[in-house]
Amino acid sequence: MHVVATFVKSKSAKQLNLDGVVRDTLLRDLKHSVHPDVFLHVYREVYDALSNSVPRFLAQATVSVNRQKQIYHYVVGVVLILISITIAIILITCVHTPPNSHRAWRLFALPWWQIGCMSILSSFRGYCSQIARRGNVQIRSWELQEHSSDEESYTLIRATPSLLTSAVHLGPDTSDEDDCSITSSEKRAIAPFADEFSDGAPSDPLPVPKVFGPERVVIDPRIKALHSRLKFEMLGIGLLCTSAYSAIIFSVPGPLTSSP
Repeated sequence: MHVVATFVKSKSAKQLNLDGVVRDTLLRDLKHSVHPDVFLHVYREVYDALSNSVPRFLAQATVSVNRQKQIYHYVVGVVLILISITIAIILITCVHTPPNSHRAWRLFALPWWQIGCMSILSSFRGYCSQIARRGNVQIRSWELQEHSSDEESYTLIRATPSLLTSAVHLGPDTSDEDDCSITSSEKRAIAPFADEFSDGAPSDPLPVPKVFGPERVVIDPRIKALHSRLKFEMLGIGLLCTSAYSAIIFSVPGPLTSSP
């Protein structure tokens, strides 16, 4: 029954997220038998939960930037692609084709295209090569809210005067009614988080992270491996897009030089 007390019992340290019907059925069946098949329904539910949650966790874990940084990469990628197209059009329309000149001048349009495609792809996948090179990820908006709440609670506790030195509590003439009363500052000192759960109190909106906001270090080696795989995926797709783009711009004929 140690397994039940550890993983099935309510409010246990390692309680599994089981449906109430499955938990009650398990406890009822254990009164009659301890055969391993009794845990079959629990095994199936836990396995299904892991099968559904792990891919979603990995998809969220690979994202290393916030929404503002993703928009920034989108804008940079679109601008670089437009610059590449402009350079290609100018070179195609102004530079003559062989034998007077070579189409190799159109190579100047390729770096802009490749970097732009890689920037858009990195924004789509939520990846930033500069942040990943440092082994960090940007702090999310809900993490910023947790940090701000902790700092606010700490400030309220430090700003509240000591209750032991208060004359209201130490004075001999203090009435019973005053002893039972508690001020708002004392309540914040005792439970600074109580205001967050008060009835009718509006919840604070999530803080908007900056484009180049704070970062934290990635410790999990599996997350680092996913970021490395994203880097090579971004490079490979960027080369494929550049190859297709170069095939298009090099196949377009340029202006011919009129013969004398």
